[in-house]
Amino acid sequence: MAIIGYVLYRLLGFLEFMVIIECIASWIPGVQNMWFFMMISKFTSVFLNPIRKFMYEKMGNMMIDFSPLILFLIIDVVKRIVINIF
Repeated sequence: MAIIGYVLYRLLGFLEFMVIIECIASWIPGVQNMWFFMMISKFTSVFLNPIRKFMYEKMGNMMIDFSPLILFLIIDVVKRIVINIF
């Protein structure tokens, strides 16, 4: 049972790492067309797009995208739940 918790915890850490890479790479011109960034963007967009949609519906069009920060908070809460359960 502890192995499942460990694997979930590591997968959530991997997701955090991918979001950080996407955030940093989005500031660098020309990186968005590289295949590696496209792969990361497709992976993280599954988690970020619902948050972006929710934020757009509630707050309208914002200049700064806070969806990665909200995703980090959600991941942190889920990590704490995983630690407490397993």
